[in-house]
Amino acid sequence: MREEGWVVLRAVHPSWCTAQLPGEVADLLGCRAEELERLQRPGRAIAFLDRGPETLRVIGTHRSADLLAKEMASNRVVGISQLTQKLVFNLPDDVERHLGITTYPRGEHGARGTDDTLLWFLPSEEYYAYREATRGGAEYHHPPASLVPHLYLARSLLLNLRPPLSELERSGGRTSRSAPVSSRARRPPVPQG
Repeated sequence: MREEGWVVLRAVHPSWCTAQLPGEVADLLGCRAEELERLQRPGRAIAFLDRGPETLRVIGTHRSADLLAKEMASNRVVGISQLTQKLVFNLPDDVERHLGITTYPRGEHGARGTDDTLLWFLPSEEYYAYREATRGGAEYHHPPASLVPHLYLARSLLLNLRPPLSELERSGGRTSRSAPVSSRARRPPVPQG
């Protein structure tokens, strides 16, 4: 049995406040390029759902219509972004604000940039189920709509995950804590929904 926790799929730098869905993320969301080809533009989108300060759940809109409707009725949709054929999307202003991303003007045409990075992560149980389903190159078959993967996006600034740098360097890696640092002891708050 695997330890309960979180798996980081990818950390990305949206330098121009645009990003591309990483392959595993696109697969989990049902947003592979070949699948989106068959959809009209409104269906080729992802939605960002409020899951507390600086955390968003991301869903593919065409596979999660019921969940999206419930989230809209509860006023928890922070933003929606269209995907290009290459799975590139813009970060909506409200998404940037919710995640705490700092932006600055970039270039001469009103574009924005950022030095922050984003972190895609999901519960370990769902990650290992996905990996088992795709082992050996098998295609991922999406679960029923009621089991939409819990895929989250956050700014990749991880506070209190490890002891401070000064403590690590002073102790040569041995900290004053009696037990080794573990993900179970320092698990981040569980995003809701």
